Amino acid sequence: MRGDAEESALLLQDTQARIMLAAACNYIQEGSRIGWDRYPNTGAGSNAGVGTSYPAATDSNDPFPGASPGASGFPVHEETFGWVDNRDGSAGPTTQEGRICYDASLTGTMPWQGTPARRPAWPAPTSVVRCPMYVWRRPPCATQLTASYNPILTDPTQSGNSAYLYPFLSNPDPQPEAGNGWNKTTNAVSTLRYDDGLNGATRADFIHGDPTPRPQTTGKSWFRILREGPATFVITVGAGGTQGFRTYDEAVQQGQAALFSSDPAFFAGLSDHELRLWYRVEWTAAVSDVTYHWNLHHYLGAQDNYIQWPQNASHSWTYGCRSSGFDRNMGGTFRWIERLRVEPTNW
Repeated sequence: MRGDAEESALLLQDTQARIMLAAACNYIQEGSRIGWDRYPNTGAGSNAGVGTSYPAATDSNDPFPGASPGASGFPVHEETFGWVDNRDGSAGPTTQEGRICYDASLTGTMPWQGTPARRPAWPAPTSVVRCPMYVWRRPPCATQLTASYNPILTDPTQSGNSAYLYPFLSNPDPQPEAGNGWNKTTNAVSTLRYDDGLNGATRADFIHGDPTPRPQTTGKSWFRILREGPATFVITVGAGGTQGFRTYDEAVQQGQAALFSSDPAFFAGLSDHELRLWYRVEWTAAVSDVTYHWNLHHYLGAQDNYIQWPQNASHSWTYGCRSSGFDRNMGGTFRWIERLRVEPTNW
C-alpha cells in the first residue's frame, strides 16, 4: 500500500507539472500581444521598421513610464506586436509607436551558472520570470454564485400580491462577491468598494479582488521561463514547494529567504521532494485560418465549402458559422515544443 501511495503521489506531481507547461505557454502567448502595464523610463528613440520616432517617455505620452504606477493615471494595457515584431522583425514586445516594453539594462541579480550575475528584468531577452501558482482568495470582478436574485412569486396563497407571477427585476443580477453597499432605495453603490483607487491596496474592492493566497493551494506547482532569444524560451515546470527558485542562494539574493524560514536545509528538503521538467519552445506569430477546420465540408459536403459556409454568415448557427469568433487565438502559436531529457545549464 505504501508503494501504491508513492506512485500515486508521483503521478499527481507529473500531472501538476504538465498543467504548468500549458500555463507557461499561455503566458508566453498572452505576453506577446496583450501589452504591459508599466514601461521603463526610456529616452527618445526611433523604430526604422515602422518608420516612426518617439520622444522620451513621460507621464503625458506613455502609461506608467516611471517607478510609480499611479503617476500617469492611464489604467490601460497597450497592445504590442509579438515577441518578434511582425512589422519589422525586431525583438519585441513593442508598442504601436515602436517603444520597447522592457528595460534592457542589467537591473536585477540572478545566479547564472553558479555565480551571481547581473540580469535584465523581464521580459527582456535573457531575463527570467518566476510564477508560483495558487488560488486567490477572491479573483478580480468576482460575482456571487446565487442562482436567482429575483425569483418569481408563485405561492397561490399570495395571489393578491401585485408581484404574483411577474418577473420583476427588483434586485441587480448578478451581484459582486465583494459587497458594494448597494442601496435599494437610492439605487447607489459604494464607489470605493467598486474600485478603491489604490491599485487594490484595500483588498476589498470589486475590480482588483483579493490576491491573498488560499493556504491550501500554496506550494503545489509553479513555472519559470527564461527568454533565451527573441522568440525562444526555456520553460521549467515544477510540482513542489520551492516556488520556482533554482537554489536557496537565489532566494536569498532576491530577498525571499523568509519564504523558506531562512533555512537552507528546509529549502533542500522541498527541492528533494519536488518534480521538475524542462522544455524548450519557439513562439511564432502564425495562426491558423479561421476556416481551417471547416475544409471537411469541401470534401464531404454536398457543395463547395465557401458556398455552404460563407465568411461571417449571419444565417449560420452557433456551431456552423465561419468567423474569427471561432478561432480565438490572438497571441500566436508555437513552432515547436521540445521536452529536454536532462536539466539544461541555464534556466
